[in-house]
Amino acid sequence: MQVINIAQYENKGPVVAALGNFDGVHRGHQSLLMETVRLARVLHATPIVYTFSTHPANVLAGRIVAPSITTNEERLELFGQHGIEMTVMDPFNPETAHLAPDSFVEHLLSEKLHCVGVVCGFHYHFGSHGAGDAALMQMLCTELGMTASIMPPVLQDGRVISSTWIRECVVTGNVGKADELMGHPYMLRAIVVPGQHLGTRLGIPTMNQWFPEEKLQPARGVYCTEVIVDGVTYTGATNVGTRPTVSGKGVNAETHLIGFTGNLYGRELEIRFLRKIRDERKFENIEALRIQLEKDVARCASLAKKGVDSRAGL
Repeated sequence: MQVINIAQYENKGPVVAALGNFDGVHRGHQSLLMETVRLARVLHATPIVYTFSTHPANVLAGRIVAPSITTNEERLELFGQHGIEMTVMDPFNPETAHLAPDSFVEHLLSEKLHCVGVVCGFHYHFGSHGAGDAALMQMLCTELGMTASIMPPVLQDGRVISSTWIRECVVTGNVGKADELMGHPYMLRAIVVPGQHLGTRLGIPTMNQWFPEEKLQPARGVYCTEVIVDGVTYTGATNVGTRPTVSGKGVNAETHLIGFTGNLYGRELEIRFLRKIRDERKFENIEALRIQLEKDVARCASLAKKGVDSRAGL
């Protein structure tokens, strides 16, 4: 899939654009992406995504106030998996923020991107202060001879699937429910870095990874996870937290890969969070910590052997 900054966009062929932030690329987003691919096929156009490279709330605040369920790298990979051929990334800026809704559709979507069709969600807002809504998008597109497809909500348990709901699940540790809503696990993709080597001394070696600054962090605790290394899937026992027993600093992910031996330093690996098994806590001493870690590893191995249902809630 091609990824391009809007400033360098020079495509002259017709496109159908999916519009939105797509944080989490959840099942509602996926229905929108599939409709984009379908409509592009009908209109003999290229299916693309138009999205912001930085969340508008973070730009306006000047700091990260809306951490992301999925990083840009993760979003782009998921777009490609759903048939999108190009993503146009727009770095949200004051000019974009003050664009009137009609100018957004006429000058950006029609003239700049050459859209012959657009697809957005029922609750989509656009233009200065979010003044434009899905109904206005439909009307403006009709006036310009563009096809607009407004997607209805996707429900789970009688509730609209949304990025907000998924964030609630992740920050409370209910990663199984988040998986159910997204259709894929919450994940962390980061470089493996050296740690304090305490796990190795305890006979339970771990790999350490830091969360990207913009990444939403799950509740502190121990999770059953899985990690693919060189095409092999390993079950992991991952602690997310500050390692209070040894006075650790900063929140990181520390994972023991069951059955793996080798050096992973410097490699970028993806952890998929399947289920939280306990909260983080401080132990009286290192021996008590070792005993609990062995129990954690055994619990995760047992869940994997039984075929842990990654889409089950807590």
